[in-house]
Amino acid sequence: MNKIQSNIKKWWHTLAAREQKIVTTGGTIAIILIIYTLIWQPFSSAVNNAKKDVINKRNLVTWMQHATARITALRANGNMRQNISNTSLLTFVDNSLRSNNLNRYVTQIKQADNSKVALNFNSAPFDELISWLTKIWQQDGINTTNATFQKTDNQGLVKVSLILSK
Repeated sequence: MNKIQSNIKKWWHTLAAREQKIVTTGGTIAIILIIYTLIWQPFSSAVNNAKKDVINKRNLVTWMQHATARITALRANGNMRQNISNTSLLTFVDNSLRSNNLNRYVTQIKQADNSKVALNFNSAPFDELISWLTKIWQQDGINTTNATFQKTDNQGLVKVSLILSK
């Protein structure tokens, strides 16, 4: 280490005063750039990303609160009637999806048991889906036993998992 240090000192003393100033200025600038690139910029970037994430999460919570309020209001309105005859719940739900043009958003539909049907939707229009759920609840007495809504990147479209029951 001492040999390297003495070689650097010898080299430094061989430089003219003007060259020493240039090397000092360049070294200082290089150190500042290294500190900025390796420490400040990644930290600043992480803070900005965290701020954006918080804003997105708050927007999602607000959206979910509105959706919950709407679902609750829709459930509170109307009279339920039992209109399903001897048709299986799976067949009834499938036919209802087709007649309401929602079948194109269904990625999976399966009979969970005799009185339950599980459905998955991808990029389904939220308003149309809620209207359909309200309709089958009010007119046909089909309850939403479990619902999971996930916001997508597209405004008004959701990814949904539902369990419907008689």
